[in-house]
Amino acid sequence: MKIPVALTMLASPFSLPHDERWVLPIALGFFALLTVYFTWQLKADEGDKWRFRKKMKVSAICYLACEVLWQFHGADSTFPLGPVTGILFLYALSQALVYGIYCLIRKKKTTAAI
Repeated sequence: MKIPVALTMLASPFSLPHDERWVLPIALGFFALLTVYFTWQLKADEGDKWRFRKKMKVSAICYLACEVLWQFHGADSTFPLGPVTGILFLYALSQALVYGIYCLIRKKKTTAAI
């Protein structure tokens, strides 16, 4: 079994050679832009957040499917599964981060109102 792409990606700042660290600001910028976008998207939704939760579940399933394909056909594939899986991981992680913070804020507001 190969190491999951998410673990490799999270450990990459410590293992990249010095001349390849230019990738890190791009990945962090992409993560920041996704987080801002999902915050705006969650705030724009009125009422129940079922659409956001549904999209979050779909992106998590897509990430897991790519991870399984990476485990079986990683280096042999003509499709670049590693980068796609890494991007889907950032996508799902930023959605989960935004929704988790939203749930914490909502919980604090309800406990403060009591």
